[in-house]
Amino acid sequence: MPNSPPRACSVQPCPNAATYRGRCAAHARKNEAQRWEQNAGKYDTPWKKMSKLVLHSEPLCRWCKAEGQVVPATQSDHIIPIDERPDLRLYKPNCMPLCHSHHSKKTNDEQAGRMPDLFVILQRQKVLAAGAEDL
Repeated sequence: MPNSPPRACSVQPCPNAATYRGRCAAHARKNEAQRWEQNAGKYDTPWKKMSKLVLHSEPLCRWCKAEGQVVPATQSDHIIPIDERPDLRLYKPNCMPLCHSHHSKKTNDEQAGRMPDLFVILQRQKVLAAGAEDL
């Protein structure tokens, strides 16, 4: 079966063929570099240790569990985003284990500025009730 023709790079007016996430090699590298710069210092060794601790202490996706499903958690997530409250970055009650699907949904909603799901709102209230307001 023949391959479909290559698509053009999504960065206009670049004439090159897209090779990675809709971008040509040069624009893909530039985009990845920007992502690393934006997240510099947020996901360092202390965060990696915290993330492992969260996943070890609560191995199931908290969101799936609330929906009555049993799904392993694969990622730790900041309930209140780091950009909003950097002081809560390594505060364990502000971290929750999520499966890939729910982590992606929450992240996409935050980045798009959409109203968070009711589950996320309730989790935020629990973090603040646990004393995060005083930090």
